[in-house]
Amino acid sequence: MPVPKEALDKHAYLTTQLSNYIDSSIDKDQYEQLLNRLKSVLTPKDRNNAKTIMHILESMEKKSFIAPGKYADLKKILSEFDERIARDVIEPIEEEINDILAKNSKSTKIQPELRGGGDIAVASSYTDEQPPNKKRKTSQIAIPDSAKYVYANSGQKGLMLILNFSRDREGSTDDVEKLKSFFEDKFKFEIETLSDLKKEDLQKELTEFRDEYLNSSRHAKKYYCFVCVITSHGNEKGIKTDDRQPITMDEITSYFKNKETPQFIGKPKIFLVQACRGSATQPVVTPDDWPEDTMSVPHDADILIAYATTPGYKCFRTKYSDIGAWFIHVLLEEIEESYESDHLEDMLISVRHKLAIDEEWRQGDFCQMPCTWTTLTKRLFFR
Repeated sequence: MPVPKEALDKHAYLTTQLSNYIDSSIDKDQYEQLLNRLKSVLTPKDRNNAKTIMHILESMEKKSFIAPGKYADLKKILSEFDERIARDVIEPIEEEINDILAKNSKSTKIQPELRGGGDIAVASSYTDEQPPNKKRKTSQIAIPDSAKYVYANSGQKGLMLILNFSRDREGSTDDVEKLKSFFEDKFKFEIETLSDLKKEDLQKELTEFRDEYLNSSRHAKKYYCFVCVITSHGNEKGIKTDDRQPITMDEITSYFKNKETPQFIGKPKIFLVQACRGSATQPVVTPDDWPEDTMSVPHDADILIAYATTPGYKCFRTKYSDIGAWFIHVLLEEIEESYESDHLEDMLISVRHKLAIDEEWRQGDFCQMPCTWTTLTKRLFFR
């Protein structure tokens, strides 16, 4: 029987609350004791790779040691460290999950079943009692693929860093305010803004921001995703900093990859880039002339970079109006319209379609073609 989505959501919330509680209440020695206690459940590789409580819980989920409605063994182990963990964290949410599962079980209690040798299907009520001398099968709750491949975000917030370079970019501060207002009001994101930094200062600030928010166990556990928005001039060499020195996206993303952010492993890192990538203007061409896509995908996990335009081309903005940067404007419109049903990559497809195809966004014989580079391994929903 499939697990109801409501129960899966509660289970994700429980593991997040559990991770936050344990991270803040046990020391390093107790953490090692917990890993040692789980030898019968986790392989040596699992224990070696488990850098956080959430990693432990995810490994236990994969082995079906815990699942919606299945927490007895976990409570027994954790009670050896602190009985309040089971009482105050697990059991209140477990009770809600069990209620959901019970209601779902009742709604599917009556099932069609063939009786006797005839061909007539008769409704038969299932019971927990088993026929004599018949072994009872052990069932496991299977989490459907649609739930496995979604980034968890229950009980956490999003983290955003805005890098704004405003020199000779009239209206860029308006774009920043629109971004901040939208993500703070709609999704309660925590947002930091860095403006008009020289390259050397930017490199220093990126390091400090990463270590403070993504590498601190106290902070990292609060966030389900990291979004970095960059608004600047740019060219084929990269993003232009305030002293007109280029910095590549490879360098910017290198600060936030998994090896550099062990506390944030498994969480998505999103980069939205509002900057030109050359001096050419994207022409409008017939479908027969479209070049084949030759982009290759590297192995760096859980990163997405959404560019306002393809390499070598300009991106546009409308001055003296509420529109501002086209890419930012259409992106916020699309998220506002579709976030309740669509994940980020689906919404970016719509953004690309609108800017590339819709006549509203044509500039005479020219247009703007956003593009996305991604290694996300799950779907990201903003909540």
